[in-house]
Amino acid sequence: MAAGSHHACAIRANGSITCWGSNRAGQIDRTGATDAPDGQFTAIDADQHYSCAIKTDKTITCWGLNTFGQTDAPLGRFTAIAVGPWHSCAINTDKTIKCWGLNNSGQTDASAPSLATANAYTTITAGSEHSCAINTDKTIACWGLRFNSDYGETDAPSGQFTTIAAGDEHSCAINADKAIACWGDNRRGQIDSPSGQFTAIATGPWHSCAIKSDKTITCWGWEYADPTDAPDGQFTAIAAGFGHSCAIRTDKTITCWGRTEIGQINSPSGQFTAIATGIDHSCAIRTDKTIICWGGNFEGQIDSPPGQFTAIAAGNHHSCAITANGTITCWGDNRQGQINSPPGQFTAIAAGNHHSCAITTNGTVTCWGRLSFRTV
Repeated sequence: MAAGSHHACAIRANGSITCWGSNRAGQIDRTGATDAPDGQFTAIDADQHYSCAIKTDKTITCWGLNTFGQTDAPLGRFTAIAVGPWHSCAINTDKTIKCWGLNNSGQTDASAPSLATANAYTTITAGSEHSCAINTDKTIACWGLRFNSDYGETDAPSGQFTTIAAGDEHSCAINADKAIACWGDNRRGQIDSPSGQFTAIATGPWHSCAIKSDKTITCWGWEYADPTDAPDGQFTAIAAGFGHSCAIRTDKTITCWGRTEIGQINSPSGQFTAIATGIDHSCAIRTDKTIICWGGNFEGQIDSPPGQFTAIAAGNHHSCAITANGTITCWGDNRQGQINSPPGQFTAIAAGNHHSCAITTNGTVTCWGRLSFRTV
C-alpha cells in the first residue's frame, strides 16, 4: 500500500490496483474513469498528486499530475521504485538507477558523480527533493537537493548500511554494525543521531525515532511540544499523534509524552495490546479486549464503546475499532461521515484525518468518510 498527500493506492491479492481519495489531478485514475490502471502489479509508491507501479512484466506505469514529467515513466524493466513529491527513481533489472520528473536540484541525475563508482542498487528512498540508494556492496549514494546554504542532503556517509529512510531535508540509515548515521538539515537537531544498536528507523519532517536492539525507544529532532522525549524502558509498540506520542511497554503498560494541555499524555493504568493516537486523543485495547480512550473530547472521540475488540485506529477526532466478531464500530466526530462504518466483517482498519478504510475478510478494501475523497 502507498499513500500520497490526498490519495492512497493498494495492490490486491490478485495483483490488480485499487486507489481512493482525491482525484483532482487524476491520481486515482489516468483517464477520468473510475478504474485504477489495468494489469497486475508487484510494487507501488505514491506522493503528492501521482502514483507509479511496477507491473508483473517489470515495466512501470505512472498516473496523476504530470507538471514536471513525473508520470512519464521510462522504458525498461525494473525491480524497485521510490516516488518523491515531484520526481521518481527506480532500480533497473541490471541494478542501475533511472530517475525522471522535476530536476531543479539534480534529483533525477542518476548518473551524477556520487553514483558513478557504484551503480548497482538494492534499496532506494526519496525525500522532498533528494534521493538516496543502498548499493549491492551496502554503501549509500545520494543525489538531488542542495538547498540554499547546502544542508548536505546528498552527502551520504561512508560505510555499509542495511536500512535507510529520508525525511524532508535529512536522511538516516542503520549500518552493518546496527549503528545509526544521519546527514542533511540539522536546524532542529534531526541528524544528531544517538549511539547504540538499532533494528528499525523512521524519519519525520524534522525528527527521527528508532527502536534499539534492547527494545528501548530513542527519538531526536523537534516537532511541536517535543514528542521526541522518549521515555525509559522496553517497548513493543509505538504511536505518534499531532504533538504527543504513546508506547506500550514490555509489561503491557502505556507511557505517553509530548503535549499535555488537554490530557493527551495522561495514559491510563492497566495492561494493553494495541494503541492508536489522533490529533489530541489516544485509544488503546486492554488485555481483556475492552477499549479505553483519553485526551481531548471535543467531538466525543474518547467516548469509547463497550464490548471486546481486536484492532483500533484513530483519525483526527474520531476512532474506529474491529469487534471480536469482525464488525466495525466508530465514534467521535461525524461531520464528514467518518463514523458511519459499513456492515460486514473485517480483518484490518486504518483511520485518516476525516475518513477510515478497512480490509474485508475477502481481501477487498472499503472506505468511508469525507465526501471529497473517493471510496472503493
